[in-house]
Amino acid sequence: MKTPDLSFVIPAFNAQEYLALALGSCMGQSHKNIEAVVVDDGSTDSTKRIIKWFAERDERVRPVYLETNKGSGHARNVGSYEAKSPYIAMLDSDDENEARRATVTLDLFRNNENCLVHGSCVILNHIGVNIRTFIASAFNPENSIKTKLNFIVHSSMSYPKLYWEKFNYDEGD
Repeated sequence: MKTPDLSFVIPAFNAQEYLALALGSCMGQSHKNIEAVVVDDGSTDSTKRIIKWFAERDERVRPVYLETNKGSGHARNVGSYEAKSPYIAMLDSDDENEARRATVTLDLFRNNENCLVHGSCVILNHIGVNIRTFIASAFNPENSIKTKLNFIVHSSMSYPKLYWEKFNYDEGD
């Protein structure tokens, strides 16, 4: 497999309920040259079995199994280290990607070289009704300060791997 254009990093701890949907949303991307680095963070449910099932069927799924749970910050660092792409896209194990996330994210990186990208997401109210949809865009700190808003949903963040190499996730030390 050639170097992927984008690496999805998915930390997973006891994620059996939603993980298949999250992985399916990665594998179903319109841009196919991607990988999904799935870090099982010491799960005690069927998470490992789900990861193995996907990995056996798609070489773009790269499992990493940790023996003990050390938290999502540690799992994100391990997954980011293992990522082969110059760009990392976070995805929580209980979230799903929009089918064009990789395409839109890569276009934003190509047009805004060292930016942070916050991806498409849907904000639901307490009964699951869509109250707002955001489309992926480059993060603009000046606009966030001016409007006193930011639209960052961590599980939709994407960034150059070089950023992670300078600023790892806090592991609660």
